[in-house]
Amino acid sequence: MMTSVRDVAAQLRAATYSMPTAVVGSVDDELEAAVALLSETLTSSIRHDEVVGEVSAVRTSLVQRLNELIGVAKRAIVDKADELARWEGSEAGESAPTPQPYASKKVAQLQGQRLPKCADKAVNAAIHQTPGSGWAVEKNANSHVVFYGPRGEREVFSSTPGSGVNERKVNNLMRRIKNDKEGRKT
Repeated sequence: MMTSVRDVAAQLRAATYSMPTAVVGSVDDELEAAVALLSETLTSSIRHDEVVGEVSAVRTSLVQRLNELIGVAKRAIVDKADELARWEGSEAGESAPTPQPYASKKVAQLQGQRLPKCADKAVNAAIHQTPGSGWAVEKNANSHVVFYGPRGEREVFSSTPGSGVNERKVNNLMRRIKNDKEGRKT
């Protein structure tokens, strides 16, 4: 019984890293495009600023609320996992061990942020494969794209289209991300 409770607690914690945070970024991008189209359509209207301002406020509010709801769900899941870990420890007459996070601190920090974009198609494909895999990605100050893995891995790529070496590294990374998404370790 203890092993299964421990497994359930670990699976609950791991599930928080596959929550649909990237979907919120995609919705935000689509709404941003709709606001731009609306702004372009209403350029000659005397109510242009008022209407575009209202729609932009609704967009911002919606995206903020979606991110808050995902945060609430994550906290509830982690709280339940912690409760299970404590329950398991009390059943065995021992104190429960401190739960270890599934992902690295950097991955946890980047969860829920908008995915970066770059000119390299292969790197872009890898970026869009990260949601739900335990991997996170950011674009650093040097315009390099940095991938962070769930076990502390770190891969850096140029954001501009590059050599065959870069493509081989990206293909290898995509294979690792896919394996993590499917629950297999590489």
